[in-house]
Amino acid sequence: MPSSHPPCVVVVDAVSTAAMYSPRLRECGIRTVHVSTNRALPPGLANTYRPEDHLAHIVFRGDFAACLAEVEAYRPMAVIPGHDPSVELADALSQSLGLPNNGTELSVARHEKFPMQEALKKAGLRYMPSYSVESWEQLDGLFPDSLQLPVVIKPNASAASDMVTLCRTTEELKQAFGDIYGKQNTLGVVNDCAVVQPYYAGVEYCVNTASCAGRHIFTDIWRLGKVVGDSFVDDRADILAFEDADEAMRDYSEAVLDAMGIKYGAGYISIIIDDEGPVLIEMASRLCGQNPTRITEATLGISQVAATLDAYVNPTGFFERARKPYTMSKRGALMSLISPRTGTLKSLPRWKEMEKLESFFSGHTSMKPGAHIEATRNLHTSPGYVNFVHSDPAVLDHDCAMLRKWEREDFYTFV
Repeated sequence: MPSSHPPCVVVVDAVSTAAMYSPRLRECGIRTVHVSTNRALPPGLANTYRPEDHLAHIVFRGDFAACLAEVEAYRPMAVIPGHDPSVELADALSQSLGLPNNGTELSVARHEKFPMQEALKKAGLRYMPSYSVESWEQLDGLFPDSLQLPVVIKPNASAASDMVTLCRTTEELKQAFGDIYGKQNTLGVVNDCAVVQPYYAGVEYCVNTASCAGRHIFTDIWRLGKVVGDSFVDDRADILAFEDADEAMRDYSEAVLDAMGIKYGAGYISIIIDDEGPVLIEMASRLCGQNPTRITEATLGISQVAATLDAYVNPTGFFERARKPYTMSKRGALMSLISPRTGTLKSLPRWKEMEKLESFFSGHTSMKPGAHIEATRNLHTSPGYVNFVHSDPAVLDHDCAMLRKWEREDFYTFV
């Protein structure tokens, strides 16, 4: 590679929110080299990849030494994972190149649900007792000595509540196991096991972080509303002022990052707080997948994308951010769209009216007339999202409620 090439950062699987790395780095005169883990991605993820954003494209074909040699030729400043299945390769590349890294010992625990709970247990932190099962007979044998209904069953590696099911009966559990085992999930990974955990009732939070040399900062913290049925449907997520976020939750989140060996990069932490305090649902050493960048920049003046890039290419800027917590200038809420039924979409007659609501900030849907739309059962079957921003919480509440009212009535029309 000619020495005239500009400084570069390697992004492994630049999909979902990680697609924002390249444009942000290019503004600083830094290009990106893309490494693909060569997995078959679902269309929703594959469509977020923009090949024109990158200086070069490298495909990992199972030969680590060959991939390492190709990457090393570009003399990167950093290697960053783009989503969950990218973590192991990104960790191995960054460690082998002597770049800022989290090591490889806990790579699997940083993106698979069973090992991450085991890592918490080993670290002496509160964890969810978890069981990895590969057959119905193995799962059925856990009752009643180890487990009692209700339980939650999920793939070992997945995201956005994909295939996560609350089961109140053994019949529901058997059906859910059959729907998971051996099936491909939304990350493009075939589920070779299922993870079963007790059901924890409480308030759910999303904690987004960035880390540099073992120092962690909170970029944004959200209180999540869920519609709990057989599955978990995202309803409304509200950004919390730093001082409104439970101190025990913040302390626990930092302890989780340390237990998972995260010293550099983004952290996504999903937590439930019940009567006993905070407990981890799941975490990942990558950006929050719902891409809250625009709304956090409008309300907090910060984004996880910017803070993560600082951790790798501008440590001075990172530690300047770390001097004080984020501050909130306006309130913000993210509403996942919830389709009440499955069918062929005719139109979204209320969309323009929704855009005129006082707190409307931005919205997105990929649903076009004539498209098949599913009844929403998780984030991946949501038709889109809407961001609301306003200084008055009452206005925010009114507009969020109005959207849900319209969805129950005539927000969607079907053929």
